[in-house]
Amino acid sequence: MEARNVLVPVSGHPSDAQAIEVASNLARSCKGKVHVLYVIEVPRSRPVDCELSSEDINKGEDVLRVMEKRAKDCKCNVVGDLVQVRNAGPAVVEEAIQTGADTIVVSMPFRPQFGVADLGNAVPYVLRNAPCKVIVLREPAPTANGTLDW
Repeated sequence: MEARNVLVPVSGHPSDAQAIEVASNLARSCKGKVHVLYVIEVPRSRPVDCELSSEDINKGEDVLRVMEKRAKDCKCNVVGDLVQVRNAGPAVVEEAIQTGADTIVVSMPFRPQFGVADLGNAVPYVLRNAPCKVIVLREPAPTANGTLDW
C-alpha cells in the first residue's frame, strides 16, 4: 500500500505510538510524510477561539513532541500541528483535505460501553467523511482475567 501523506490524529493515549509506527512504515516505503495532529476540543460553553489554558497547550505540545520524535526515529519526514476546534472528527477530515493526505491512521483505546466497544464520535465521523483511506487501530478487548492480551 502506498501512502505519501499520512495523517495521524493523536491524543496522548499509549495507543498513539502504534499509529505512528504504522504511519511511519507506510510513509517511509515511498519517501512520504507523516502529519501528526493533536486536537483540543473546546466545549460549546466557551468560544471556539478562546484562550486555552497553558496546561492544555503544554499537554498538546508534549504529545506532539513525543510522537514527532517517534516518527523521526522511524526515519520518516514528519510535521506536527495543534488545533482547537469544537469536534475532533471534522477537524481530522479538514486536515486530511488541507494536507492532501492519502491515508489517515487513527488509534483508539478499547472503551467498553454496555459491554460493547464504544467508537466514540470522532472515528465514525472520519470513517464516513474522509476523502482518503482510513486505517483504524483499536486496542484489543480485555481477556477474561481482566488484563489486556497483547
